[in-house]
Amino acid sequence: MNADGQRFHLLLGEADWARGRVDDTTTLAEVWEMPVGDQPATAPGWDEERVELTLAPLRDPLAFTPGEVPLSPEVRRAAAADRFGNVYWIGDDATQLFVRSRGDGSTTRFWPDTRAQRPAPRLFVPHDDRVPVAVPYRALAATGDGWLIAASDIGLDSFDLVAGGPPLHFDWPAEDAPSVTDLEPRCESGLWLLDGPARRLFELDARASLVGAGLGEEVPELFQPVSGEARARAPAVAAEGHDLTALDPAIDPIAIAALPSGAVAILSRTPSALYLWTGEAAPQAGLPLDFVPHDMVAGNVLLRGSESVLRVLVSDATGNQLRAFRFETEDGPKLRETSESFPLRRHGGRALVSIEGNASYDSGDIPNWPQVVEKPRQQFRVRADFRSPVFDSGMPSAVWDRLRLDGCVPPGTRILVEARASDEADGLGAWVPQPSPILSRSGSELAAHSANALVATDPLAQHGTFELLFQRIEGRFLEVRLSLTSDGDSSPRLRALRASWPRVSWAERYLPALYREDPEPADFLERFLANMQGTTSVIEARMISAQALFDTRTAPVEALGWLAEWFDVALDPSWGEQRRRLFIAHAIRFFGWRGTMRGLESALALAFVQPLEGTLFSDEDCRCEGAIRIVESYRTRTLGRIGAGDTSSVVDPPTHDAGLTERENWKAFQQARAVTGLMATLPRLSVPPAHAANWAAFLKLQSHNRTLWQRFLAGRYRRLALLNQAHGSAWKRFGEVSLADTSLATLQARADWQEFEKELLPIDRTAHRFSVLLPVSATDATDAETLARREALARRIIALEKPAHTIFDIRFYFAMNRIGEARLGYDTAIGAGSRAPELLPGAILGKAYIGESFIGPDGLPLTPDRARLAC
Repeated sequence: MNADGQRFHLLLGEADWARGRVDDTTTLAEVWEMPVGDQPATAPGWDEERVELTLAPLRDPLAFTPGEVPLSPEVRRAAAADRFGNVYWIGDDATQLFVRSRGDGSTTRFWPDTRAQRPAPRLFVPHDDRVPVAVPYRALAATGDGWLIAASDIGLDSFDLVAGGPPLHFDWPAEDAPSVTDLEPRCESGLWLLDGPARRLFELDARASLVGAGLGEEVPELFQPVSGEARARAPAVAAEGHDLTALDPAIDPIAIAALPSGAVAILSRTPSALYLWTGEAAPQAGLPLDFVPHDMVAGNVLLRGSESVLRVLVSDATGNQLRAFRFETEDGPKLRETSESFPLRRHGGRALVSIEGNASYDSGDIPNWPQVVEKPRQQFRVRADFRSPVFDSGMPSAVWDRLRLDGCVPPGTRILVEARASDEADGLGAWVPQPSPILSRSGSELAAHSANALVATDPLAQHGTFELLFQRIEGRFLEVRLSLTSDGDSSPRLRALRASWPRVSWAERYLPALYREDPEPADFLERFLANMQGTTSVIEARMISAQALFDTRTAPVEALGWLAEWFDVALDPSWGEQRRRLFIAHAIRFFGWRGTMRGLESALALAFVQPLEGTLFSDEDCRCEGAIRIVESYRTRTLGRIGAGDTSSVVDPPTHDAGLTERENWKAFQQARAVTGLMATLPRLSVPPAHAANWAAFLKLQSHNRTLWQRFLAGRYRRLALLNQAHGSAWKRFGEVSLADTSLATLQARADWQEFEKELLPIDRTAHRFSVLLPVSATDATDAETLARREALARRIIALEKPAHTIFDIRFYFAMNRIGEARLGYDTAIGAGSRAPELLPGAILGKAYIGESFIGPDGLPLTPDRARLAC
């Protein structure tokens, strides 16, 4: 509801737009479920990535060009890519494997490797009559744990991509050996193996063993115990795999592609179709193809709007383009064909492969592997009709006010609007043409909404909110018909539709009845004033909603930076939305606590993305210890012998074990004596006349501890007479009082000295000093450069937030397994100690130090025959 009390009906999102119709009976939801070729010619399309209604997109077929030869199954060569982006493929000679390095892009032969060949025969060596036989490879796959699997007619060759060396060979069973057509890595681990002639799909585990073997009838073991129950065993039965004829008795599988959730796409040549195997009892019907397929891959593709999305791609015999299918899981796994066009340039037909998750293809005589990218310009149908659901205002004879459309109407396109209304839902009457929508230069009428709800206004691109004033549309029920037209090179794009009611009549509210007596002039005046009312209502709505901009709970994300500027603060771009809102909401409290330990902890926790519980940015009352610790030095001061209860230092002459106070004073006196010729001991009650000048010169050599002692006595006794009476001294002024280097004369003097050395001096040494302890977790980098950068950031923050008279230092600590905060067996684990790989970062050349990192921390699962080397 806006400032004038108007309401509106809204279409936003696929579910709302799908309630619209293309005719009296067919809804868009039914149309979009149809195959692309069976949809009505005037049905609009839906852009899944941009969530917008458009003209129906057309696939741009790329036909044969002169001199091209259709691709045949014989030119196919399997390819695979490891997790680092290195691409492996079977060469034209199927007995050889090649690799294209991700680092420098060079292409070299991977296998056979001459370094792994048997050495030349020599005299007096065991005779080996085995002759290496070159076996053609049929399929290739790279698993996530660092193995390259090459399948041939006699078995599997498993190449260790981490340790290198010759492959491990696994022979097929003597009976029922599969004829490998395609290999594909499983999402979890292991492989999918397609046996095309047998029309079966097999699962292989991480050790290249067939999965799914059943157990036969138990048979007794050969050796039985003397007493007790007899032992029996169940022999393993060879895995039969999954019968693909359940999908289609005539299926001719030629390729597979692994999909999320354990589903597998299966491509059939005759009949030409694409199937989805999910392991369920009720198989899904295949998607028929109107071309002869050649190969298939599942991977991310780059769309025109730079979105990266998952697609199942199928190539045809032309080798010029790919057909795309969207994998959906909302209502169960299924494939849906799209109209996206993906051209192929100089495709050799060898293989389609997923490289680091991106769909790629071989191009050129020496294969390059470019990523699949959608054609920059999409073709569309020239017309589409859309009928909105019937909107109910709940108000008889309601005067519908405005229609607003959020989206884009580029040059060459147009939107025609018609509407009809009535108090009877079944008798809406004839369609009434409406004015063309006009782009609002002031943007959307919705105030205080986020950028996800508002569309940016761009007059040059004709992008924003388009609106029109309904002409002679009265009735409880409303239906709107939109006709989208184009020249075929572009399309209108509609994100949201809003139909508002009732119209606020300024003529009725502010003008005399004389202005409404004649119907024709009254109608013109009504619509004329409605234009002004539409502008002012938007302004009033923004004024009413302005309060939402000043509340951190309701302000849009875009307004948070503006709110922070009120405190003359620039928000850190790395902060999340919640952290920004918390800072602005507690900014006054934060600035008020500046210079305190809690304020400093809060600033550091905010800057280092630490939990904010227990800080100023939390509404909780508890004072919880955070990961960042601030230790005030005076709380950890160490007490001397007096503080520990030993008072011998106040009754004995100073020795080499004397406290710091006496040593410093005695050293100063010895230096002064060497300069001024003072006597060996300090005068106590009087100064001999012969040494008066020297004593006066010595008194000028003030020290920090002596000044503290004088201030302590002056503050306690106030008057010099009281001091001399208590200490048995004859000082002329407080500035002459010296530090004690021998036993003091009176009991009160010794008590004052004990309190001074026990309390005042330790506090003075540690006052106004603190240490900041920054946590280093197991996943943080610990190289010198990173730690120096973190220390510099902390030092800059502390310098801004600390009291001006304080001194600090910064230290790092590992915030793990702290006593009192970790539960053994729940929050901790017994591991390899400080050499555990989880506690050390990856080695970075130029930054890592020997002994603090690991070579090759690729995260690959380690089998018992592998080990990770430390450096």
